[in-house]
Amino acid sequence: MKMKKNNIPESSPWRRGLRCVRRIDSIFRKIAALILLTAAAFTCFAAYDTYSFTKAGINTVDYHSFDELCGINPDTIAWIRINGTNIDHPVVQGKDNSEYLDKDFYGRDYAGGAVFLDEKNSKDLSDEYLIIHGHHMAGGAMFGDLGKFMNKTFFEEHPDGELLTRDAVYELEIEGVFEADAYDSSVYFTEPEYRPVGLADRCIYRRCIDFGENDKLVALSTCSGEMNNKRTLVLARARFTGENNEQHEGSGKQEIIYHSAQESDR
Repeated sequence: MKMKKNNIPESSPWRRGLRCVRRIDSIFRKIAALILLTAAAFTCFAAYDTYSFTKAGINTVDYHSFDELCGINPDTIAWIRINGTNIDHPVVQGKDNSEYLDKDFYGRDYAGGAVFLDEKNSKDLSDEYLIIHGHHMAGGAMFGDLGKFMNKTFFEEHPDGELLTRDAVYELEIEGVFEADAYDSSVYFTEPEYRPVGLADRCIYRRCIDFGENDKLVALSTCSGEMNNKRTLVLARARFTGENNEQHEGSGKQEIIYHSAQESDR
């Protein structure tokens, strides 16, 4: 019988138990290493997925002409840009407010949805009060930058933008920002000659802006970033400044480029 230096036989129950414990320990170490590698891989994939998802929302469609935009999506009614932010998107209007919640400009499934005009507004934007919705996405995608207007410095440094239609150009001047409940009927209600009263008084930050007879009030609405019904709204005056001659300088690119979540290997 083979003996060890400590004179405990190899075939003894103690030796067999020790070998069994070592094998189990080795198995558990391998399982732990596999779990750690899987977790690391998942973390890397999630980070890349978030990057691709966010990029898809920021790099949407480059403005070139409404003929091309409407050729891609007949629901296109406008283009909105807030200077100095990532808000630079086509505006669509679906059959209701649910259609573009999880569908992109191309009509493909995308959790970031599209920027869309409220279902109760007129497609020609003839109403005095317009509500434009967009998801609050990470990295400033879609309407993610609206939340930044809750910061006083950001609000002060970003006073304007523009709203383009096929026929007209409207200058947007940011009036104020506030939060409201998604079911607040004093905010989320529209009809042709309706303009809500008192919204400016609810603003956390506000500019004193005069409204002319033909000016429109535009409410840009997004989730507050919390898992509830709270919404962040940025109010802006839309003032007609001239006809859209389709020579507007946007990105300067000669084609419409769209990066969807699917194209980013989501």
